[in-house]
Amino acid sequence: MPRPNLIYLKNFILVLLGGAFGFLVSFLGIGLTIIAVPIVAILLGFRFAKASASAAAVTLFAAGASLPYYYMSHHINLMAVFAIILGQRVGALLASKIDGGFSLAIKFNIVVGTILALLGLAMVTAAGGYWNHIAAAFSGPWHTSHYSVAGLAAILIIGMFAGLLSRVFAVTGLLIVPSLELIMWSSPLEAQGTALLVLAIDSLLMCIVWAKRDCIDRGATQWMAGGAVFGGLTGAMCANTLAHPVVLMSMYGAALVVLGSVKILQLGKSRIDISVP
Repeated sequence: MPRPNLIYLKNFILVLLGGAFGFLVSFLGIGLTIIAVPIVAILLGFRFAKASASAAAVTLFAAGASLPYYYMSHHINLMAVFAIILGQRVGALLASKIDGGFSLAIKFNIVVGTILALLGLAMVTAAGGYWNHIAAAFSGPWHTSHYSVAGLAAILIIGMFAGLLSRVFAVTGLLIVPSLELIMWSSPLEAQGTALLVLAIDSLLMCIVWAKRDCIDRGATQWMAGGAVFGGLTGAMCANTLAHPVVLMSMYGAALVVLGSVKILQLGKSRIDISVP
């Protein structure tokens, strides 16, 4: 009896893995590098640089495949994207001046993880309608158009904060959606579409950096990226046609709680360098 070809089985698993990551990225507009990098590193035996490069490529293809659905549904705020990217660059620049290296990231993993978990709980609460009374008291000045001066200022601050934390604590892509929903009162789909375009741009920059360092394993990455395209298309279609806003907010909140817990469990371990370049 002939032995099964393990190469085909491995490639099939990589496609499924890329498809799962791609679906979650496009369905929720969330960056999953916190869990994607260690999973890829463990399954494929990659060093963290190669695992980070593969995760960036999967995010790029998933976000890129999902963007047409969000754009055609008018769920991307281009002005907000520009403001967030500008804020991220400023935040990353500030972080480069104060970054205390691995020890700083390790020391505050529990703090960042707790913040992510609390944000997740806030989103679950918001989805249930209980957040409105609290938000009305604090977000009145920001409950305005993203094209207003106050709205752009708020988004710039959000982008700077996201860039600062992503540079030091590797939480790229996790703060944009909850910030837009809880502070700017954006709809879940608009927040997700805006976050996906930011993720696509960030991931493209990261892939360019990793390619120059020759850290991209083209064999494994191409299979995961292929799965990510299918997962991205499927996730975007489901988010824009099937999912209820309450479901999207609740699922994003639950994902943040899980990712925050993962971040806390990284306490005492070396940081994975997946920050925005």
